[in-house]
Amino acid sequence: VGVSYGYVNRYGLLLKAMNYMANKDFEPSAFLVIPTAGKVQLICHRSEMGQGARTVLPMILADELEVPWDQIEVVQALGDPKYGSQNTDGSTSVREFYTRLREAAAGTRELLERAAASQWGVPYDQCVAEAGQVKHLRSNRVVTYQSLAAEASKMELPSNPTLKSPRQFKLIGKPVKGIDVDDICQGKAVFGADVTLPNMVYACAVRAPLPGARLKKFDATEAKKVVGVSEVVSLQSFGKAGQNNEAVCVVASHTWAAMQGARVVKAEWDTTGLKLDNREEFQKELREGLDKETEVFRKIGDVSRVEREATKLWEATYYAPFLVHAPMEPPVCLANVTQGKCEVWAPTQDPVRAKGVVAKILDIDAKDVTLHVTLLGGGFGRKSQPDFIAEAVGLSKKIGKPVRVQWTREDEIKHGFYHAESVQRIKAAVDAHGMPVSWRHQAAYPSLLNIRMSGQENPSIFEMNMGALNIPYAIPNVRCEAGKAVTSVRVGWLRSVCNLFQGFAVNSFIDELAEQAKIDPIEYRLRLIGKPRILPSPLGEDISQNTGRLAEVIRVVRDAFGWEKPLAKGRGKGFANHYSFFSYVALAMEVSCDNDVIKIHRVVCAIDCGLAVNPENVRAQMEGAVVFGLSAALYGKVTLKEGVVEQSNFHDYPLLRMQEMPRIEVHIVNGDPRRPTGVGEPGVPVVAPALASAIYDVTKKRLREMPFAEKLTS
Repeated sequence: VGVSYGYVNRYGLLLKAMNYMANKDFEPSAFLVIPTAGKVQLICHRSEMGQGARTVLPMILADELEVPWDQIEVVQALGDPKYGSQNTDGSTSVREFYTRLREAAAGTRELLERAAASQWGVPYDQCVAEAGQVKHLRSNRVVTYQSLAAEASKMELPSNPTLKSPRQFKLIGKPVKGIDVDDICQGKAVFGADVTLPNMVYACAVRAPLPGARLKKFDATEAKKVVGVSEVVSLQSFGKAGQNNEAVCVVASHTWAAMQGARVVKAEWDTTGLKLDNREEFQKELREGLDKETEVFRKIGDVSRVEREATKLWEATYYAPFLVHAPMEPPVCLANVTQGKCEVWAPTQDPVRAKGVVAKILDIDAKDVTLHVTLLGGGFGRKSQPDFIAEAVGLSKKIGKPVRVQWTREDEIKHGFYHAESVQRIKAAVDAHGMPVSWRHQAAYPSLLNIRMSGQENPSIFEMNMGALNIPYAIPNVRCEAGKAVTSVRVGWLRSVCNLFQGFAVNSFIDELAEQAKIDPIEYRLRLIGKPRILPSPLGEDISQNTGRLAEVIRVVRDAFGWEKPLAKGRGKGFANHYSFFSYVALAMEVSCDNDVIKIHRVVCAIDCGLAVNPENVRAQMEGAVVFGLSAALYGKVTLKEGVVEQSNFHDYPLLRMQEMPRIEVHIVNGDPRRPTGVGEPGVPVVAPALASAIYDVTKKRLREMPFAEKLTS
C-alpha cells in the first residue's frame, strides 16, 4: 500500500493524493475499487462545490453495490477522460450518470456473488449480496467483499447486470447527511487554498483591466520593498485556450506579502482597438437591437397578423444587468511545472478541459498533466473556466517553482465571466377573456458561446430555450426572436444561466396579463397551461416537458402556502413557476415593505426533479437557490465604465445577509421515480419574478428592471 504523491495541508497533515487507492486487486470500474482489506472505495468524478456531488453520486453506487454507508470511502477522481464528462455544471451530475453508476455497481455486485459461488462450489443463484457481504442462502455462510476481491478480479464482468427495483433501495430516496459536512465544520476539509508543497511560493497578480488589453509597462519598485516579496514578473495572455488576462505577478514567501506587493504595483495597459462598453450605452444597444434585424428561433401560427387585427395588445420590457458569481472562495490554484510534466491542485468544475488547456500552454501531452480537484468553496459556473489555472501554470513555468496563485475578492469581481446583461420584450394580443392569442418574445443579450469561439452576435438556440422558446402555455400563435449583442467583457455560465432573466420576464408578463384580465395569477397560469401535454424539446433532448407535472407543483405550492387565505396588513404575496434543467419548480413568497425596504418573511417552494436521490440535498439546494436568487434580484449589478468593471467587493456588490433570510418551506414532488433531473439550478429562476410580484402586491410598484432594491428608492 502506498501513496503516489503526498502533500501537506495548512495543519501539517500528510494528505492522500486524490488518486490514492488502498488496493487495486479488484477495480471493476473506473468508479469502484474493492480492496482486500479496508473500506470499499467509491470514486466521485464530479466536483464538490456545496451541491452534494460527493454524497449523492456515492449513494447511487453504494446502494446498487449493496454496501453500507459506513463501510465506504469516497475518493475524489483526478481529471481524466475515462470517467466521461467531469464538467460539473448544468445540473447534470446525477441526471447523466444515474444509470451508468448503477450499472457499474450492479455488475460488480453480480460478479462478487459469482466469485462467492465459485469459492464455495455452489450454484450462483444461491448467493446473494447483502450489506457488504455475500451470503449463501442454504447454509447462511457469509464472506466479505474484501475476501472475494482476488477471486473476482479473475472473472469477467457481466455485460447486462440486473438493477435493483426501487423497493429494494436502502439509500436512494432517503435523506443522507453530506459526507464532508463534519470535516468542513471542523476546518479539516481541503479547499484550493489549503494545499501546500515543499519549496512552494505564493503569488498575487495585477491583471489587465479587461480581456485583450496589453501591458505597456510596469513599475514594481514599491512592491519589491515589501518584506517577503522575492520577484515581480509579467505574464502573457494564453489566448482562447486559457483566456487569462495579461498580468504582473508578485511572487512572495507568503500570501499576505504577495497581496501587499500587488497593491503597490503600478501598471499601464494598452486598450487600443478594444470595444469599451459603458453601462448606459450598452443597455441602449440592447434595446435598439430589438428593433433591428432579429433571428427567429420559434414560429407558430401568424403572430404579426394577429397583432394587426387585435383589439387589445399588451407589451412590457424587462431588464437584468450583468452579474458576477461571488463564491465564498475566490479562484486559487497551485501549479508545479517540472521537466515535461505538470501537477495542478485547483477547485475546478471542469478538470478535463483545464487539463487540456494546461497541456496546450506547455506543449506537452495531456497524460503528462496531473490535475487534482480540491473542494470548491462555491462555484456557480465561475470555476468551469480555466483562466486561473492557466495563470498559475504559466507562472510556475516562468519562475521554475511550485506556486500558488491566490485571487482576492476584488480580483474575482473585476475579472470574472459575467452573467449576461439582457433586455427582454414581450407582446401579447389578448381575447375578450383576457387570455393571450399571440405571444411575441424578443430578447437581446450577449451569447456565452463567445467564450469558446468569437463572432457569435445573437443568443444561441440553447440559450433561448432556457425559458423563452419552451414556455409551457397553450398559445396558438408564438414567435421568439433575438437581436444582436456583443460586449467587451467575458460572458459565462452563472447558476441557472439564461433561465434567470427569461424566467423573470415571462413570469412577470404573465402576472401583468392576469391583472389585466382580473384573474388570480395562479389560476391564470393553470388556465394557460390547460390539459396536460407533452412538449418535445426544440434541442432534440431525450426528456420532454410534461405540463401536467408543472401544474402539479403549482397546485402543491398554492395549497401549502395557503394562497387564498388573507395576509396580515401590510403584507403582499407573489408567485412564479418555471421549467429548467428538466425539473419543474413553483414558488410563492410573502413580503412587506417599510420605507422602501423589502422584508421577505416566508417562501414556499416545490420541485419535481423526478427521483430525489437524496431529499436532504434537494432541500438544501432549493434553500440555497432562494438565497442566490434573492441576492441577484435585490442587489446584483455589475456596471462598466470604458469597458472596465466598476464594482470590487461586497460593499458595492452586496449579497443577502443573515438577517434578511426568510423562512423557507420546501416540498419535493417525485413526479417520475424512474429518473432524476436537475436540482442545483432550477430553484433560481422563480425567485426574482415571485419577489417582483409580491412587491407589486404590497406597493403597487411594477418592477421590470433588476436589481429591485435601488428601483424602489429611485
